Amino acid sequence: MESAEALSAEATNISATEPVGADELLQPGAAVEVRRRFDRAWARGFQVIDGDGSLFRLRRESDGAVLPVSFPATDLRLARNVAR
Repeated sequence: MESAEALSAEATNISATEPVGADELLQPGAAVEVRRRFDRAWARGFQVIDGDGSLFRLRRESDGAVLPVSFPATDLRLARNVAR
């Protein structure tokens, strides 16, 4: 079991995160995290609607809203299960 300090350091260490790679195809319905533009941290709670391999349209899981902009694959990663 990891200490709270180690978990906190992991959560804030952006360089340790991995965006979606070119070989990792995001299918419609896949749960993803989005890199926030403000602080470059990852935000959970989104789902892929469609995409062409480089740009993806997303739906916010909390209210079902379709986001008005497309996101590049470099700003997405598959959602991780985080124990609380």
